[in-house]
Amino acid sequence: MSPKNLRFRNHYVPVHYLKRWARGTPKIWTYRLLVPHNNVELWKSHSLETISRRQHLYTRIRNKRESDELEHWFSTDFETPADLAIEKVITGGHLSPSDWRALARFVALQDVRTPSRMTEIVNSASNYLPELLTGVLEQAVEEVKTAKQYNISLPVPDNSNLPPFPIAVHTKIEPGAKVGTLNLETVAGRGYWLYAIEVLLTTTVKHLEKHRWVVVRAPKGMKWLTSDNPVVKLNYYQNGTFDLGGGWGNPGSEIFLPLSPDHLLYTQVGRKPGFSRGERLSHALANKIQCIIINNAHRYIFSEEIDRSAVALRPRTVNQEAVREENKGWEEFHSIQTQAELALK
Repeated sequence: MSPKNLRFRNHYVPVHYLKRWARGTPKIWTYRLLVPHNNVELWKSHSLETISRRQHLYTRIRNKRESDELEHWFSTDFETPADLAIEKVITGGHLSPSDWRALARFVALQDVRTPSRMTEIVNSASNYLPELLTGVLEQAVEEVKTAKQYNISLPVPDNSNLPPFPIAVHTKIEPGAKVGTLNLETVAGRGYWLYAIEVLLTTTVKHLEKHRWVVVRAPKGMKWLTSDNPVVKLNYYQNGTFDLGGGWGNPGSEIFLPLSPDHLLYTQVGRKPGFSRGERLSHALANKIQCIIINNAHRYIFSEEIDRSAVALRPRTVNQEAVREENKGWEEFHSIQTQAELALK
C-alpha cells in the first residue's frame, strides 16, 4: 500500500546538478549510448524533469508499505547543502569547511545512487552477504540454545531486529526433539542495494570527507561533459594503464566529478592535489579527463551543447532487442523487487 504523496519518480542524477548544463532552460543536450535503430538522433534535447529518472528506484518496503525515506534523506542531507556549495563554486564565492564537506558528501551520494552502481553492488553481494548472514544465523542459533537449555518456548523469529534489508529467519523444532531446522532467507536486489547505500553514506563516507579537494577549470574553448554515471574513480598503474575501479579510500586513486561545464571537483586519495584552486588545466590533460568522463558513462552523456567529439570517442550501440529488454526490465522493476521482498515475510 502506498502512502499519499510518495516520491516515487526518482532522479538518479538530480535536476539541480544537471541544470548547470541547461543554460537556464528546462532542457539538456543528451547523447544516448544504447539506441534501438540508427535513425535516433545522435544528440537530442531532453527535459531535465524526465531524463535520468526511474520509478521506485529508491522505494523501500517497510511493514508491507512503500516508503520514500531515502529520497527525503538524499534531498535534505546531501543534495540541498551541495547545491548551495556548487553555486558558490560557479559564482566564485568563498567555500567554508562545511561547503567542502557538502561537496564530498555529494560525490559519495552520486557515486552510489545510479543504476550502474546498483548492478555493481548487487553483483558483488556474494562477497559480503555470507559474513553478514553468518552473524545473523549465529545469533538465532544462540537464542534457540538458550530456549532449550532453560526449557522455555522457542523464540518466535523477530524479523524487526534483523539488518534493514530483505531477510527472514524461520526456526522449527518438533516437541521433544533434540534437533530442528533454522532457515535464513534473503534476496540480493533493490533492498540490499539500498541497505548498502545507507551503510556507505553513514560510515564509509567519512573517507571522502577527509580528503583534500580542489576545483579546477576547463581550458578556454572547452567545456566539461557529464553523464548518468558522473563520479569517476580512477586507478593509474606504473605501466601507464588505468581502470575505473578506484575506491573512496584507495591510496593514489583519483576521484573527480564535473560540477558545471567549466568546473571539475578533484581529489587524489592520500595525497595533496597537484593543482591550485581555480587552475585552468592544459588542453592535453583536460582532453584525457574528458575522455575518461565519456567512457565512465552508462547510458547517457550530457552536454551544454552538441559535442561531436563524444560521438567519435564513444560510438553508441544500436540494438533494438537490448533496448526492448532493458525497458521491460525497468517497467517490471518495482513489482518484481516488491514481490521478492514480501515473499520473505
